[in-house]
Amino acid sequence: MPIYLFLVEYEFIFSVKKLMISLIEKAPYMPSPLFQFNALRSKLFFSTHKPRTTAPQRKS
Repeated sequence: MPIYLFLVEYEFIFSVKKLMISLIEKAPYMPSPLFQFNALRSKLFFSTHKPRTTAPQRKS
């Protein structure tokens, strides 16, 4: 394997490793995707469905 390819591969692996470390360090401060999805779903639900203010009337 030529030395140039070895250095390119090493540089790529090193940059991916740095990216993973930075994501792991930021992880406690980032909300999980599931939390974001649930917040968006509840926001959409409550913005389109108005709660009833009075009980439905029964037909006699």
